[in-house]
Amino acid sequence: MTERISYEPKYHIAGVCQVVCVKQLTPRVKRITFHGAVLEGLKGNWRPEMLIRLYFPAKGHFNPPEPFLTPDGQVEYRTTAETEVSSFSAFSEDPLVRAFTARRFNPDAFELTVDFTLHNVPGLASDWARNAKTGDRLGIVEFSLPSGHNPLTAHKADVYVLCADESSLSSAQTDLEALESGAKAIAFVEVADELEEQHIDTKADLTMTWLHRGDAEPGTSGLLLKAIKELPWPNGKVFVWACGEMKTVTEIRLFLMQERGLQKSDFKCQAYWRRGKTEVERMARMTELSLAAAESNPDAFKESFENIGMDIVDPTLFGEQEKTETVKNEPEIEAETHRTSSEASKVSAISETWNITMKTPLGTQKATLYASIDSDKLTGKMDSRAGHSDIADGTINGNTYTWKASIRFPRRITFEFSAKVDGNIMMGTVKLGPLGQATFTGIKK
Repeated sequence: MTERISYEPKYHIAGVCQVVCVKQLTPRVKRITFHGAVLEGLKGNWRPEMLIRLYFPAKGHFNPPEPFLTPDGQVEYRTTAETEVSSFSAFSEDPLVRAFTARRFNPDAFELTVDFTLHNVPGLASDWARNAKTGDRLGIVEFSLPSGHNPLTAHKADVYVLCADESSLSSAQTDLEALESGAKAIAFVEVADELEEQHIDTKADLTMTWLHRGDAEPGTSGLLLKAIKELPWPNGKVFVWACGEMKTVTEIRLFLMQERGLQKSDFKCQAYWRRGKTEVERMARMTELSLAAAESNPDAFKESFENIGMDIVDPTLFGEQEKTETVKNEPEIEAETHRTSSEASKVSAISETWNITMKTPLGTQKATLYASIDSDKLTGKMDSRAGHSDIADGTINGNTYTWKASIRFPRRITFEFSAKVDGNIMMGTVKLGPLGQATFTGIKK
């Protein structure tokens, strides 16, 4: 079996590609192939379950946002007023950006294939794909994910069990195609009807079952959960891969742990979408839950963050009200308590406390800056629900404040702040390491 591989969170490609082939694969799926010299960056980096972001033209326009890699490996954009995207669009949802799993890569022709589901309701990607033709252009960004998101092929097992719906079918196909001869796999895939079934090209010993949803709404049939519950459990070491609608994969995960006794290393249950929610709403909710977990049990959360979207169960999925706790009013923390004794002894130092608001890939985040100002030096701490950090490399040049702060969320990330101060207001930008750049504001307390 394939040896376990570590995938470094890193961008390999960012650029614009042209459509070179459009094929109606099934009544509800259109396969579109893109070509571009920028795809050379995928040579040696292609893998199953490859995540990409596609950048679409605004309605009524031809040109998409144009992402590109800077010399230090960060993603930036060439845009117009019609194609403007956020600094986080390579990581999070954006009005002109959607996430997909790349279906296939041809390294000799620099061609990347993506399967688009044609939904009955209006949507950015679906509407574009329905009318796509040779010569159309999209921006493409790819980056690897933390090890908790490793593909199925990075796990050793005697038998692989896969559960997928339309949203994760491309991912499942890339895994099955990558399995070596002799590997045993059992796959359940939910689709609308028999016309949506696709050929699976694999060397593995595959038992394939297509589950037809019929008139049931996606995410409501219960077919995948029923299938895995009724599966005669295979002998040997089993690895389960279940990706798709959030409530469905959460129910499968709970079954695997509670009824089958599987450990976290024995399965991957990842939400690709949530019924009734946009991707922005889903990610915002997961951020809220993950930050609460980080605050209540930081050590355990650091260990489990790589499985974000897998380990945290949202009670509202099952119609339960989330428990709330009464927060006691605590005395305001003075900035002096956040400085070393040597700093506090400096008579010339001025203390300032700022409430910081940042727009991050995981939603709006708040922090408190406890600053100590001595001439052109800025020291102190930053506190947030995601962690605490001493200020590093803090400087003051006129009304410009610059400083660095680091948190481990999920791995150590250094935030680089730069702001203009005007009275009790500061406005500036913050570099977020591999997550790009954002704006932030601050209000002095």
